[in-house]
Amino acid sequence: MRQRIYLLVLCVFAAAFFHGCSGKTGGSQDPVGESAEVSGENAEPVGEGPSASGEDMFFRELLLEEEAWRDNSLDAYWATASFLLKYQEVGISGGARGYALGSTFGAVFKKHLFMSAEECWDELVTVTDQGTESAVRLAFREDTHNQAWGIGSIIGSDHFMMWDFTFAEDSEKSYQFFEVDGQQQILRRIPIGFLAHDGGESPAQILVDQGGNIHFTTESLGSMPADNTEPPKTGYIIADAEGELLSKRDCSGNTIRLVSLYDGRVGLLSQFTDSQGRKTGSRLEYVDPGTGETVLLAEFGENAPKAFWKTEDCYYTLWDEKTLLFADNKGLHLADLRGNTTEDLYLWSNHGIRFSRIVELQIQEEGRVNLIYADHNGDGNLLCLEPTREQVEIQEIVFAVPSAMRDVYYPTVVAFNKKYPAYHIDLKTDYDRTALLTELAAGRGPVLVDTMLTGFEENKKLWTPLEGLFAGETWEEALISKAMELGEIDGSLYGAVYCFGLRTVVIPKEEPTDWDYKTFLDKIEADSSIEAIYNGQNSPWIFIYRFLLRGLEDNYLLDAESGETYFDTEEFRRVLRLGMKYCTQQEYIDSVEPMLEGKVFCNIIDITRPELIDLYRLCYGEEANYIGFPAREGSAHYIYGGDPLTVRITATEEEKRVAGTFLRMLLSEEGQTEGMKDPNFWLSVRKDVLEEQIAQVNESSMPTIFGFTQIRLGEDYDREYDARFLYELLEKARPLRDIPKELNTILIEEVSAYTDGTITEEELIERLTKRVELYLAEQS
Repeated sequence: MRQRIYLLVLCVFAAAFFHGCSGKTGGSQDPVGESAEVSGENAEPVGEGPSASGEDMFFRELLLEEEAWRDNSLDAYWATASFLLKYQEVGISGGARGYALGSTFGAVFKKHLFMSAEECWDELVTVTDQGTESAVRLAFREDTHNQAWGIGSIIGSDHFMMWDFTFAEDSEKSYQFFEVDGQQQILRRIPIGFLAHDGGESPAQILVDQGGNIHFTTESLGSMPADNTEPPKTGYIIADAEGELLSKRDCSGNTIRLVSLYDGRVGLLSQFTDSQGRKTGSRLEYVDPGTGETVLLAEFGENAPKAFWKTEDCYYTLWDEKTLLFADNKGLHLADLRGNTTEDLYLWSNHGIRFSRIVELQIQEEGRVNLIYADHNGDGNLLCLEPTREQVEIQEIVFAVPSAMRDVYYPTVVAFNKKYPAYHIDLKTDYDRTALLTELAAGRGPVLVDTMLTGFEENKKLWTPLEGLFAGETWEEALISKAMELGEIDGSLYGAVYCFGLRTVVIPKEEPTDWDYKTFLDKIEADSSIEAIYNGQNSPWIFIYRFLLRGLEDNYLLDAESGETYFDTEEFRRVLRLGMKYCTQQEYIDSVEPMLEGKVFCNIIDITRPELIDLYRLCYGEEANYIGFPAREGSAHYIYGGDPLTVRITATEEEKRVAGTFLRMLLSEEGQTEGMKDPNFWLSVRKDVLEEQIAQVNESSMPTIFGFTQIRLGEDYDREYDARFLYELLEKARPLRDIPKELNTILIEEVSAYTDGTITEEELIERLTKRVELYLAEQS
């Protein structure tokens, strides 16, 4: 039985300035490594935020509890095991990694290479389908080069194959394969005497069929020309169980991989490209080890579905004689031999998987499928699938998000789906604002709302207070309080802010260092050299909005508390004159040269990534005057957030449990770290992740923001300057407040009518006074 809980995250990509955010066994058994250790059960790898504090109030008893992992039954197949194959991260080490898949385990082999040979070592980690993990260290052996250099699978077996080489006295290489069991014991060694001994031809992928024949691909890196205009030569070789050559084929110019077929044989999957490197098709073949005869199993050209020939890391194999099993970025599917999908077996998004590519896959008895896939980080994951045997009750949760923000939320949605398989979040990217507000007003609709669409403070009555959701020492120490306060209304937390930005004003002169509204206008009038007041797109209304109308509490035009307006004054008439004189340009005003040349009075800048601070420093100089916006009591710098995520006030207890758990995961270290990889994510609200964002600024950073030329920082980055500037500005910053939408509409309508000549200045003043004072009276 399924229940459907509608949880909505509604958000819009922020507009600038207005908003934020097998083989035979035999022989002696030798240990592969010098030491081995078993780390016990390998827990499901899911990121967690800080645990709930005893001081938590709301949500403390409502958060979801993690239960024993069990996959959901949304698809024709479900997983019986899902484990990360993770090796040690040892500083900055080079060296390749490879994976092997057994009947009941997965393995990852990693070479840790350093500048000194004595420091080099190899690592082998295996994880069974029951979660038992074993790790082996292969230490460097002095005066030898016979460490392992690669790993491969043996179909239908819990053994795997590795390879190494030694140098003879004449410095020629001698290759050998060796079979290893699940306890990391060497069962037999197989010398390969037919490979070129000059080191130019090396094994790449290894796959042993159920008859014990060794299939492997090769790469000849030594044949690459100096100008790098051609790819390395590739080949496909079959040797028997004793290492004698059976078949050899040159595959240069194609992308090749070996795949396990349904009956224990090995297939060769090739992707073809033209002279421009454009993919043109693919082919799946079987080469008989005994006869060398090639049998075509499937072939696809440019008219076939793209998953079979065009995508990177294309993967398909035979499911049976007339059916293909293929993988794409959506999931695992069955198709006929023409590539027409006949059944979806397992969809990644239904099970919290961020899929990148298939590394290895084997079809087992009774339709079971074991595979290793690479996730979004490139790490291998063991996944054991079988036909879904029963329907599990699941509560399906719908999130509606704008397409531009989908990738910000997606990592946390995936983590949630994986950690809580009894719930399923389905991301949707379409929702109507009017329909949403109507539903919310009626006490229905989404549980989670990104208030970019609805407005935040003016709809306080629609939201549940979130007091206690982020309470307790763990959370309060982790989060940036000024950013989280953007989710407060009347001093209480109603929304969760997940990222933030900073906004200020820079001028080319040392003085003044502070200004209020009057001083700001005086300085503009006194500067006879300027042609525009600020950078970007200009209009009198935008000038008023950006500089003189920063919310109801602090502005130059009205007093919301008394209901009084200041339109019928010389001060407002001066504002109109300056707006009409300097803010009517049709073209976009550049953000750098015009101000440095004295033609533009000031520039507005946003800091949504630390590397932007370096960009501004390079453009304006280290001594630039970041004076801030004019305000009633002097200069102001602003902090703004991605519009807060709120919880509908009429949500059920269960809906609040889901919403609260998701919000905490979104603000966990892992949630924030994943989110910051998306360009629409700004500065993290977590102190540790913000520090990591600063630490990631380097020579390769390319700060990008509209109005500035994109550059590569190279040696010009300065993390210390970035951190100092950011934290000093954050310390001074106050929340950026907008005027209510209804009031904003009145002002836009009337000022626009004046600037296009429809009404006179006096008519504008009269109409603004009447309409705005009426609005303020209605709100009192």
